Amino acid sequence: MRTYPPTPAAHATIWLALSLLPTLTAQAEPALPTPLSLEVAWSLASAAHPDRAMEQAAYARAQAEVRRAHAASNPRLDARLDARYINPPPNSPYPEHNDSNAALILSQPIYDFGRTRSRAQAAEADVEAAFHVKAEAVARQRLEIMRRFFDVLLADQHFAEANEAMAVAYVNFDRARDRNKLGQLSDIELLAREEAYQASRSRRHADEAAQRATRALLAGAIGTPDVLPEQLLPPKLEGINRKPPDYDVLLMQAMRQNPALIALRARVKHALATLAERRAEGNPRLGLELRATRYARDFGTRDPFSAGLVLEVPLYSGDRVDADSALANAEVARTQAMLGRYEYRLRQAVLETWQRLLTLDAQAQALAVQTDYRDLYLDRSRALYDLQLKTDLGDAMVQQSATRTRALANRYQRALAWETLALLTGDAGLEPTDRTEHKP
Repeated sequence: MRTYPPTPAAHATIWLALSLLPTLTAQAEPALPTPLSLEVAWSLASAAHPDRAMEQAAYARAQAEVRRAHAASNPRLDARLDARYINPPPNSPYPEHNDSNAALILSQPIYDFGRTRSRAQAAEADVEAAFHVKAEAVARQRLEIMRRFFDVLLADQHFAEANEAMAVAYVNFDRARDRNKLGQLSDIELLAREEAYQASRSRRHADEAAQRATRALLAGAIGTPDVLPEQLLPPKLEGINRKPPDYDVLLMQAMRQNPALIALRARVKHALATLAERRAEGNPRLGLELRATRYARDFGTRDPFSAGLVLEVPLYSGDRVDADSALANAEVARTQAMLGRYEYRLRQAVLETWQRLLTLDAQAQALAVQTDYRDLYLDRSRALYDLQLKTDLGDAMVQQSATRTRALANRYQRALAWETLALLTGDAGLEPTDRTEHKP
């Protein structure tokens, strides 16, 4: 076979592919660990997640506002160049036309009667609010990852249950076909068995689709939407069997430590400080000004150096100060109303979560008894099947799987309730897992 050397176009194509290969490799996200544990999922939580990125940007902006507020009282040095051309009088002893000058001006604010102090207090309150909102965003991402992690585990459990149910339904349908051929079973009974098989088969396909959908939601919660987890490692969740604290204790913790509530209280402080700043706009300003000037036309009445105190007294603002104060006062009323509304909602959320945890604990006890019953029932059915006294073992297996699925769902719901209480109260000790292994 005759070979031909690469053409210039081929050279260009190969070079382009090789140049793009490192870029494509760098852009490819690494696969998630398999099996993926809940602790590792928390450790992989991306700070670039949109919710966390927004709160981080708000926190950085608040810090910049603090710097800006404190910088208002710092000295300022300006260079000023005034280029002027004049026509002096005919008999002037200084006939030059160039009357330019260059000056260095140092300005130092001394006192503005509360304006700068109020602006700094507002900015610092904004930083406090942004910090606690950022902390809540981390806690909410942790809760969301836990919820999506459990959804994947339950989807896998539902798929296994549906797969088992489909297998049982198919065996029943296959036996029915054999009996129908022998004339021992009517056509309508055969269709009933086939309908049950098709229904279980359809459910299996739906549960299989849910496996991928829940994995996509978990990847999005972690912050890696293009990398789906494969196998998950069920968590131990040793903290879900504790007795819940009293409601009054939880409410007191929530009112003292809830990050969103603390952030809203800081917003109120910010609004009050902003109102004080707006009202101080009508106050005088006192400052120091030092000036060094170099003149093109130098004569005795011009001073190369000067220093002075500058007092600015606003005489008329055209109702601007009153209008700005009214807007700031309305913002105070709005933030106070938001704070009161959130306190109502927080009380209700703590109460509902606490009551839900008590209900789930009672359900867990009932499911434990039901699980024991289903296990014994399956053992008896298996023994009767071995003695050929019972021809169908599948229904007992399906019922046992369904009971275990309900018990697993109850376990995960209790873990989510504990994690929600930890978020609402700001108490990491209420989390159902041990944080000493990893902090997200």
